[in-house]
Amino acid sequence: MQVKRFVYRALGLSVAIASSGLAHVPPLPSFPVIGHPAIAASRPTIEKDLRSHTDIGSLSNTLTNTVIEDARERFNTPELMLEMPSDAIADIDTQVESIEPVTWNECSGGSGPSRPLRGICHRIDVFGWRVVVAGEGRSESLRLVYYIPQGAEVGSWVPQPDGLQSLSEAVQQRILTQVAEDAGIPVSSLHLLWAEARFFDRCLNTREETPNSGIDIRPGWAVQILVNQAISGTSMQQPLWIYHTNMTGTDLRLVSQGQWMPPP
Repeated sequence: MQVKRFVYRALGLSVAIASSGLAHVPPLPSFPVIGHPAIAASRPTIEKDLRSHTDIGSLSNTLTNTVIEDARERFNTPELMLEMPSDAIADIDTQVESIEPVTWNECSGGSGPSRPLRGICHRIDVFGWRVVVAGEGRSESLRLVYYIPQGAEVGSWVPQPDGLQSLSEAVQQRILTQVAEDAGIPVSSLHLLWAEARFFDRCLNTREETPNSGIDIRPGWAVQILVNQAISGTSMQQPLWIYHTNMTGTDLRLVSQGQWMPPP
């Protein structure tokens, strides 16, 4: 089952790269919910918040468990567990940190998924939930942010973390610092344009001539790094690099580079 899922996502990777070019287990019986100080101050309980938002009702346990399983698959990999302290627990504990109803619009904004720069689009409001899942047990915390639209069903809806909102400041800085060193320019000249959660092979799907590249499955991110206009010297075309990286940004590999132009 896992292999089929990896093949599907790997194929999705090749399609995504080609289209953007250089331009741009069973359900768990229950799930733990841990508190979040900022959220607890304004929302005493998750149930109360969901009941007050009668437009979308309640998020089913089945969908929540699907999100937890996806996060667990990304967190509990040999690579990440090797980075845990020697006295840590056997695996990375995956817990729901928060659930809240949200409304978003891909054109006008809202409290929803990150939106890539785009041209003309349809102004359609989407109702759903924002689910934050935390991975505990490491010296550097891991969090994944998911958005579940109203009407989503297990089997037809595939959980996918929001890349820009899931990448911590530490991971972003690690990525930008490495790109700056590779390009020989200041970190302040770079901007993280886009990030997407992916599943890669051992070589992060970079087609490197390394033996057994396809054996392991590694979760990570496909990121697009843009050079600021002040460095590029033009507002019409700016240098753009596409990198693949592991979950923590400690293994960063260049995939392609080219020019980016604003959408019409």
